[in-house]
Amino acid sequence: MCQPRFDFFPQLASLQAYVTGADLGICHSEVPFAEKDGPFRNYPLFAAPQEIAPAIKQVGWDLCTTASNHTMDAGWEGLVRTIDVHRAAGILTAGSYATEELAAGIQEMTAVSQEVSAAAERVQAMVAHFRV
Repeated sequence: MCQPRFDFFPQLASLQAYVTGADLGICHSEVPFAEKDGPFRNYPLFAAPQEIAPAIKQVGWDLCTTASNHTMDAGWEGLVRTIDVHRAAGILTAGSYATEELAAGIQEMTAVSQEVSAAAERVQAMVAHFRV
C-alpha cells in the first residue's frame, strides 16, 4: 500500500477533543480537491491535496459543507471530485452537488449535540469565470 505524501492530521489534532464530543461534527471544506497527484494550486484558484479528507475524518467530523466562493475553482470535475473524495473518506457533504436529483434530496440524521467549526485566514473577492 502506498503511503500518502501529506499528513494533515497534526495540524487539526488539537480540535479532536471538541469534535469527538459531539454527536454530529460539521466542518466547512472551502476549496476543491486536486487530482490525486496534483497539480495543487493556491490563490486565486485553489486545488488542495486529497489527503486532507482522511485527516478530517480522523479528527471526527461527520459532514463537510462544500458551498463557497471557491467551489468551482477546479471546474465541474473538481466539484464532483471533492464530493467523491469526501465520501470515500466516510464524510458526508452538503452545499454542492453532482446532480440536480442529489441537490433536491433531503438528508435526515438523528443527533443530540453538534460541533460546528469555521475559520478563515482571509477573504478574497475574485470571481472565477467558466465556460460550459
